[in-house]
Amino acid sequence: MLVYQALVRTTTGYTPACLRFGHEPRLSLELSSPIPPSEAPSMPDCVRNLCENLRITLTSAQYHMKDAQRRQKKQHGQDTSRPGYVPGCRVWLHRLKTGLVSLRSFTSVPQSGFRALTNGMRHSRSQKPRLMC
Repeated sequence: MLVYQALVRTTTGYTPACLRFGHEPRLSLELSSPIPPSEAPSMPDCVRNLCENLRITLTSAQYHMKDAQRRQKKQHGQDTSRPGYVPGCRVWLHRLKTGLVSLRSFTSVPQSGFRALTNGMRHSRSQKPRLMC
């Protein structure tokens, strides 16, 4: 679990432990051969440094997250083509349940699924039709 907390996340640019505690965790290899500091900081200096590190880390992580959200929003849907299907195309509905899906946009075709009456641009994720043209 410590190794998982010590991995840098691409979204924030920091490890979860650094965001939570203000410093990177010391792994077992580092603890087995510690390098003593030449001069140990006093308690007020240590607290001041920790608060400053947390402030800088959180500000930077917020910037990284906003940048990652902007990139994800830009990339969203670039590989898809629209419309998903055309009127008259035969489609299958995923997880069709009574009462959850309005069948106004489809007409029943015996033993072969449904036939689209509209271009199907309005559907939820769970009722996304599959192409069968």
